[in-house]
Amino acid sequence: MSFFDFHLKGRTNKEITPSQYISRLEDGEAIVLIDCRTVQEHQIKRIPESVVLPVQMFDQVDEWFPDRYQTYVIYCEHGVRSSKAVEIMVEKGYSNVYDLGGIVAWPGETESDLF
Repeated sequence: MSFFDFHLKGRTNKEITPSQYISRLEDGEAIVLIDCRTVQEHQIKRIPESVVLPVQMFDQVDEWFPDRYQTYVIYCEHGVRSSKAVEIMVEKGYSNVYDLGGIVAWPGETESDLF
């Protein structure tokens, strides 16, 4: 393993900014938005149209999302769990997976089950 491989491991995930994500949606791209936080966090605050699959369950991601060619965008609270989730999906052979980072940086509307 080279110096660069060692220091960049886990940092090779494809990232997508909120504006890039929104632009792709506006262009009509079919994207599955996955919230990899807990169910409780998802109920408190989430990006509209997102589905929840906690990162702890990503070893079973292929059962929930069998299409490895679909475009998936993953987010969490601050970007740590989403990075890990993207890494797991890439290791499982998914080709169009993007890390949106954390909901804390989301500029758009959010939903909640608390109101």
